[in-house]
Amino acid sequence: MRTPTSICKSLAEFLENAAGDEATALPALYKVQMGLQTLLPEGPTIPEGVIPKRVTWRGLRIDIENPRGTWRVGVGWRVYMLSDYGYIRKTDGADGEDVDVYLGPQLNAPNVYIVHQRKHPDFALYDEDKCMIGYPDAAAAKRAYEAQYDNPAFFGAMEEFAAVDFAAHVKKYKKAPGHVPDGYLSPAALMERLLQKVGVA
Repeated sequence: MRTPTSICKSLAEFLENAAGDEATALPALYKVQMGLQTLLPEGPTIPEGVIPKRVTWRGLRIDIENPRGTWRVGVGWRVYMLSDYGYIRKTDGADGEDVDVYLGPQLNAPNVYIVHQRKHPDFALYDEDKCMIGYPDAAAAKRAYEAQYDNPAFFGAMEEFAAVDFAAHVKKYKKAPGHVPDGYLSPAALMERLLQKVGVA
């Protein structure tokens, strides 16, 4: 029987070398979490309210709730983290909560990729954004996102921003009581924009 260590090593190699051909790569990626949940042990998990790691990136303070190699656990689900996962402190995302981020290994990468995630269980509506920081290109960012989910329907669309522009953009949306900054997109407005981009609206 393969050990958790050997499984993770093979998985890491796959993510690094996966071909750009989505017809080949995607079916395997979406099976990653199913395999990990079956073959890996339960722990470790991070107790609620504990922030085990903090990172400053381009002036943004990021709390890492779930470091790579831990389990992120919710009601009726758990996910093995293949990247650091957390949020940018004191910011407002499209869902009204702190902006969620996955942190890759190359924090000096020139671009940030924003995944517009669909809402479980029917995936008919926009849910929230996940920002992919520290990935060398769009393909790597998308693979890293896909490897955290067991259903391709979570992925709605992805936008690319220059890292310097993203940092400046997020800083404009820092939380202030009773204040909604100019240009803020509500979930409904963001959904409308996404539908227009794919030719539905």
